[in-house]
Amino acid sequence: MKNNKRIRRVSFKKIKNGYWQSILVSFIMLIIISGGYRYNTVIYKPINNLRDNYIIKKNVFIIGDVFEKLRLVSDKPFQYHPTKGVLSIIFNQSIGKGSIIAGVISTVLLYSKIQKLPNILMEALGILLFILMYVFINNVMIVGKNRYYIEKHKYKKSFVDKLFFPYRVKSTLNVAYTMFLKDLYNFLWCFTIVGGVYKYYSYFIIPYLLAENPKMSTKLAFETSTEMMQGNKLRLFKLQISLLPYTILGILTFNISNIFFFNIYKEMVYSEFYFDIRNKLLKDESYRISFKDELLDGKYISGSYPYKDYFIHESSRRKWLKLDYNKKYSVSSIILFFFSCAFIGFIWEVFLNFVVGGFYVKKGAMHGPWIPIYGYGAIAIIVLLNRFKNKPWRLFILSILLCGVIEYFTGWYLETVNHMKWWDYTGYFLNINGRVCLEGLLVFGLAGIVFVYFLAPFLENIFSKMNRTFKKGLAFVLVILYLVDLAISIIYPNYAAGISLFINLLKM
Repeated sequence: MKNNKRIRRVSFKKIKNGYWQSILVSFIMLIIISGGYRYNTVIYKPINNLRDNYIIKKNVFIIGDVFEKLRLVSDKPFQYHPTKGVLSIIFNQSIGKGSIIAGVISTVLLYSKIQKLPNILMEALGILLFILMYVFINNVMIVGKNRYYIEKHKYKKSFVDKLFFPYRVKSTLNVAYTMFLKDLYNFLWCFTIVGGVYKYYSYFIIPYLLAENPKMSTKLAFETSTEMMQGNKLRLFKLQISLLPYTILGILTFNISNIFFFNIYKEMVYSEFYFDIRNKLLKDESYRISFKDELLDGKYISGSYPYKDYFIHESSRRKWLKLDYNKKYSVSSIILFFFSCAFIGFIWEVFLNFVVGGFYVKKGAMHGPWIPIYGYGAIAIIVLLNRFKNKPWRLFILSILLCGVIEYFTGWYLETVNHMKWWDYTGYFLNINGRVCLEGLLVFGLAGIVFVYFLAPFLENIFSKMNRTFKKGLAFVLVILYLVDLAISIIYPNYAAGISLFINLLKM
């Protein structure tokens, strides 16, 4: 128990090092692995008769309606929607109605000449796509995530690109195969009385061994993990029990404490647990082949990040990945920031609609490939909050407030002038008139951090390579096109079905 207390204490102290990068890592893993692509959004249909109430329809039900109307299948696909048990969660997140797999398949069919496809084939395609994504993205990036945290065990900093570590060192197939067998064996052992729990703890170390040595053979990974967990299973169980209060706190705070504390703390605890076992076995020469990364040995180094990948020579690093967020940006760069973020916002909105609804919809009130509110938010942050660059917490909070004000009054303007809504957070936790909500504001805060520390300097590195005359000319042309689009959109805004709704202003 004393070792467990030490692990929790050390992990807590190390959270502050690279804190915002750790939040970004957790955010990425949430989207890719934890089903974060499932959004509880709604889709709207404009109504010509303002006396009628507007119709709100969840996006996840659009897929079935489209298939039924176009008669692409004999029966409604993805209608099976189990609601109880762990397997129902897995099914609904992976291939059930409203999942990303359902969206991909339905879109492919919509743009193909297939007139009829049996449901059993639909299910087979869905399962196949899910397995491929799970094996080659989900499991591989879990190992990359562990790589990020085991480096944080030794050094004050680690970098977000460690998420892609197995891909970079060309060990994708080995990592994917080993992790797949780990999950398969755990699943099969669940059919025994206690075997599932026992093997869960026996194989617990495998993702960490692969994170340190991604070229380790599958057989060696299983053997080493089993040997390392001998006498440590109960200890790990007690460590997990000690983390339960934080899980309860996450429920009570609507997962806010998980985002900003517990997800990071838990990963630090597990990596410290791994090293606590690892360091006791370093003297045994038979384990040296497993613990290949000698740069992770020794005491914690709190200085600058001196780490050089054991598997990749330093000269192979790309210089454009070195970002300086303290740069001063020119007017032309700021203009290009606006259009870059407005375009990224447009792609993001279209992507979300594609994932949840299963088809393309032109998003935004304007006609061009941009959603200006994203651009205005980015420019407001980079210009008005510049002096808070070295104070991440203040930058985060002020980004929430600033972007919240922009979103709220943009929504108010569109509703007042056009009598239309282009988004509505009604029903979301802590929303204000359906124009802003707590969930969206937290995303804005995180996006502000990502933009200031990563995206803006990254884009500036690209813009700096442009010819100065070309750069200014490009900014000028984009501004002209935007103004023309704005003038047209004021008179004829984008009223495309599925993105807006009329507001009932008449008394019933």
